[in-house]
Amino acid sequence: MGAVVFDVFGTVVDWRTGIAREFERVGTRVGVQADWLGLTTAWRSRYPPTLLRVVSGEVPWQALDRMHRMMLDEVVTEHGLTGFTDTDRDELVNAWHRLSPWPGSRDGLSELRETHIAATLSNGSTALLILLVRVGRSPFRWNGAPVIRPGRRLTRSTPPPPTSPTWPGNSLHS
Repeated sequence: MGAVVFDVFGTVVDWRTGIAREFERVGTRVGVQADWLGLTTAWRSRYPPTLLRVVSGEVPWQALDRMHRMMLDEVVTEHGLTGFTDTDRDELVNAWHRLSPWPGSRDGLSELRETHIAATLSNGSTALLILLVRVGRSPFRWNGAPVIRPGRRLTRSTPPPPTSPTWPGNSLHS
């Protein structure tokens, strides 16, 4: 039996639409108008350089939610959106915990599970990945147990390259 590992954000869950929808919902409530999809893209585009700063040691290691908040604060300030309170911003950060799967991803993963182990491969924290599996009822399971590669908070790194001895696929073979 082979293993198939998946990136989660964008491949299994639709982060762009989900986060833009939450931006619009919170923005409408507080009376802010903006290009919600553009803000979502701006927020997410800060992730790779921010993660590199953390992994390199330039900034201290921190939880993904804290990184999301820091990047959100930068985007909101850059776009002059003063209507978002700390509570609103925390609510937006928590939107990453409630992302819906793409239509068909649950069924596709279930079908793959018939012949393969399906596991996550993500920079997301383990806790966040477990929440997304629960919210989306994603079938990342083997013999009833979740198969989730430890996220960046436990490993304090991004996923290693496939040539690395710590590549997740190596741990799924006997």
